[in-house]
Amino acid sequence: MRSWGRTCENNRFEMLEFSDQGDASLIRSRWHLAAPRSGEEVPVQDFTLVVWWDGPDPARPTRMAAFFEHEEALAKASGDTG
Repeated sequence: MRSWGRTCENNRFEMLEFSDQGDASLIRSRWHLAAPRSGEEVPVQDFTLVVWWDGPDPARPTRMAAFFEHEEALAKASGDTG
């Protein structure tokens, strides 16, 4: 059985853009994934991480979520619950 570490050893996370939206941070992101045997890059859609910092400890996030649509991430970070 292969370990998760070996599967991910040639993969990397790229932060494309970082911005703050009130109590949330938006991180436009891209994974660069490589096929385990060939090492060829596997295409993956860019995404936006939203990290909320609205808890009692300002250095610890309270929650996070990932969205493929940046506008949806922006709406969630702004407090849209719909």
